[in-house]
Amino acid sequence: MATVIAYVDGFNLYHGLHDKYHRRYLWLDLERLVQRIRPRDQLVAVRYFTAMVCDDKPALTRQRTYLRALTAHSPLVHVVLGRYQSKNITCRQCGSNWTSYEEKETDVNIAVSIVADAAAGTSDIALIVSADSDLCPAIRTARSVNPRRGMIAVFPPRRSSFEIRSLIPGAFTVAAADCVTHSCPKRCVTRPRARFTSGQASGVDPGSSLEFARTCGGCGQGGADRAQAVPLPHVPCPGGDPVSAPLVTKYLVRIWPAGGTPPEMLQSEMSSPESATEGQEGNDRAEIQAIRNWAQMHANGEGVTYSYEVCRDSMVAALTGSETTQRVVATIASGTVDPVTAAGQ
Repeated sequence: MATVIAYVDGFNLYHGLHDKYHRRYLWLDLERLVQRIRPRDQLVAVRYFTAMVCDDKPALTRQRTYLRALTAHSPLVHVVLGRYQSKNITCRQCGSNWTSYEEKETDVNIAVSIVADAAAGTSDIALIVSADSDLCPAIRTARSVNPRRGMIAVFPPRRSSFEIRSLIPGAFTVAAADCVTHSCPKRCVTRPRARFTSGQASGVDPGSSLEFARTCGGCGQGGADRAQAVPLPHVPCPGGDPVSAPLVTKYLVRIWPAGGTPPEMLQSEMSSPESATEGQEGNDRAEIQAIRNWAQMHANGEGVTYSYEVCRDSMVAALTGSETTQRVVATIASGTVDPVTAAGQ
């Protein structure tokens, strides 16, 4: 029987669950979820990475309730607390200023934990619940430190990463069936000391249903020159200032050996951290880079030139603030990559 440690990106999981199921599965029992995914393995620990919500007392209360219930119900869950960082925002349209908050370094803290556990050999398998491609360097390093340790990637709903999938080919997405019967009980007996650790990681916890939106009082979107806690969806400033939470954008993508017949398009989604400050352009750039890297990996492995194509599916515009509901598929990037030898690198 193999041993397993799960690494759960609270920020990534919350947004995925909320985007697809709203609040239906936010009271999630993480230990039972992992046991459903790996029923024949021995679960050693569930490391949950998050940060306490700022400037929103009702949301903070709900978050604390969830974390206390989670740790009281499951002796295997360990919460790693991080922080939010305040940030001064200036509206590009009218020049108004206000303070917003963003999570920082969640990926760094998860990465450190994955590599440290690989070096210590604390489990046979690492199960990573995240679609954050910033974890790819940690995955590569952990494998070089401990090649015998298995890796499993589980993507939250409406989240995906071609880079992670290229490193862990068996990656799959959490389904509704994995969540529907795996909620924490309505009543939990709390212990005197919860298993919380203050670390560098941060994120938006499933206990919170409110997030910070960058609304501009100077342009009439919010009535005050500061960020307000508002229910989803976020309202961007009419002057173009993006929301503080990452956007979700859908794409159609494909790669193939240059000169060959192009295959069918594959559906993809991107929610990059850069989209929180750059909007859809941040997602476009991250998706194009991910597909180029995917094509480069195949080109290097097979020693042939590969073509790639990335199209934006504008049906997702409804999720990013646009009023259009008409589907338009537009190519935003295409090209070829040549194989790179070890000497060339």
